[in-house]
Amino acid sequence: MSISVRTFRGPSIDVTADLEGQKTKTLLKLQVRRIPKESQQHLLKEKESMKGVAVQRLKSTVDKTQKIILTTNTKKRRGVLKQLEVSVTVGQVGDDIQSSVFDKLSEFAQQEADMAALALECGDSNLQLLIQAVMSIKNTSTRGLKADIAAAIGWGVTIPVGGSICVKALTNRGLHTLIGMVGYVLKDQDEEHFRFFTKNVTDIQMEEGKRRYVMLGSCQYKNRVELTPQNVLVRAPQFRRWRSSNPLSLTFRGCLRQMISLVNMFLQ
Repeated sequence: MSISVRTFRGPSIDVTADLEGQKTKTLLKLQVRRIPKESQQHLLKEKESMKGVAVQRLKSTVDKTQKIILTTNTKKRRGVLKQLEVSVTVGQVGDDIQSSVFDKLSEFAQQEADMAALALECGDSNLQLLIQAVMSIKNTSTRGLKADIAAAIGWGVTIPVGGSICVKALTNRGLHTLIGMVGYVLKDQDEEHFRFFTKNVTDIQMEEGKRRYVMLGSCQYKNRVELTPQNVLVRAPQFRRWRSSNPLSLTFRGCLRQMISLVNMFLQ
């Protein structure tokens, strides 16, 4: 006995048996629902689309979970939180820093910092865009803060080639203070590439920061003292005694001229 299967153009399949020359007997008849090719393609596209949405949701969930782990659980693991005053520089050797990194760091500062000022500036040495910031923030250490910043900007697992994050505790000397660094962060404010973000920084603090940068920052007035109506009457007699070979013959105008041209003083 032999068994054969026949498929017809219609929606049916017959299973028949040939009983050694006897009349063929139908053993089984199946009704099959055929799906048009257009519907099959539509279902495949729909399946792929749903798969893509699921993958994106999974990636988003993983990113959020990673950020939570690196910014909260790691703090508990590292130790007790303390108030830090730091300068932060984020850059990428050989390329401009992406604007999305600035947005993510601004979001981090908004959520975590007590006070912050961030700017997108052009580096003096390589003329590439980087992020300069100053923050007052609670963390366990500068090292722990660096790890949290890396996680916040998406560099927690894989740092791009040439990427760097520098976190330094402020010395509170010269320009390296919270207000002084606010002025430093603002130094590119008249440039087209400049972007700025602040949290809990007043206009008065920004003006004072810019004034300190003029006095102490990287410009023609660096390490020079501003002469004001309040201090000039004190400094002029000192200069006459210490710097002039004949103090009595030096007029006030001549003394003022020598103070500006010979020593580290300037008039605004």
